Amino acid sequence: MIGYFFLVNLKKITQYKTDFLIGIIPHVVLQAIDLLFIKTIFSSVGTVRGWHADELFLIYGLFTLNFGFFSLIFGNLNNTKYYLFSGEFDVMRLRPISSILHIMLSSFKTQALEQILAGCIITRYAFSSLEINVGLSEIIAFVIFISSGVLILGSLAIISISTLLITNGTFSLLTIILGFKELVKYPIDIFAKPIRQALTWFIPLALVSYYPAVYFLGKKSFSILICIIIALVLFTISVAIYRICLKKYNGLSS
Repeated sequence: MIGYFFLVNLKKITQYKTDFLIGIIPHVVLQAIDLLFIKTIFSSVGTVRGWHADELFLIYGLFTLNFGFFSLIFGNLNNTKYYLFSGEFDVMRLRPISSILHIMLSSFKTQALEQILAGCIITRYAFSSLEINVGLSEIIAFVIFISSGVLILGSLAIISISTLLITNGTFSLLTIILGFKELVKYPIDIFAKPIRQALTWFIPLALVSYYPAVYFLGKKSFSILICIIIALVLFTISVAIYRICLKKYNGLSS
């Protein structure tokens, strides 16, 4: 069943290859402009709190890559409100797979593939320019960081859309939480301590980009295990919250 949904949506994405390739260009150009801006600023100031431009590129690339995979897997959760008011959500609940999994698999965003491509290019450039040695341990760490980052972003999205179920589709935390994502495209060292603490433990978006960059650059001592534990705990909590909210949901389509 899951494989069927995946193949159907993958076919939709690749059906119009020319449109897809044309759609990649504006996204790559915008990413290039952002990075050029960072490079221009740092050519004047040199460093910010001990961070160089290429090190910022690593943070930026890791976040873009993580967010791309998040958008590919969890991105359709953003359409939950539409499914609630159209009545499709009630139909999904009658099918033999989890309703939230059904939403996730119902549609894929082509923009996600563009973000993944851009993230790969930026991260590859950063690793090369910073002369970071890449061995088996680094590859394993990279996979763990990306997997944990995507799970953290997905868990926050699940918690956010759960609020739609208990507010009759009128309120979601998703937009608010994702608003913080712009902060973790840069070193959290530049922010006040309360913000750093919040981005590490309360809304742990810093684990998506900043701490993985710190690990690869060797700037601070950081354990990969922290990312794994927080990602798994947050995902468990998010699923529990969703199930509780789902029990309180009475339907909106009527």
